[in-house]
Amino acid sequence: MVMVISKRIIEKLDYLVFSAKCYNYSMDLDVVKYWTELSDYDLDTADAMLRTGRWLYVGFMCHQCLEKIFKAYWSKKKQESAPYSHNLINIARVVVSDNC
Repeated sequence: MVMVISKRIIEKLDYLVFSAKCYNYSMDLDVVKYWTELSDYDLDTADAMLRTGRWLYVGFMCHQCLEKIFKAYWSKKKQESAPYSHNLINIARVVVSDNC
């Protein structure tokens, strides 16, 4: 079950990263790169925790990973800094809406 969830998270992240790279905006690439690199690091950490059976930390790091990739996408798509928020639902709503 955990492996299925991890695979789905990775697939969704791959899609979001690809989508963010497809937008042709002039947002400072350093900001997008910053969020993307942090997200990659968190995903690697989640994978390491998964392999050692530290389930609580897998969930936490996956949350962090999603939050940061959403913020990278937000920065790329909206041409502004991502909000200071840890609420994935609120960030995702804005990121995937047509109003963004």
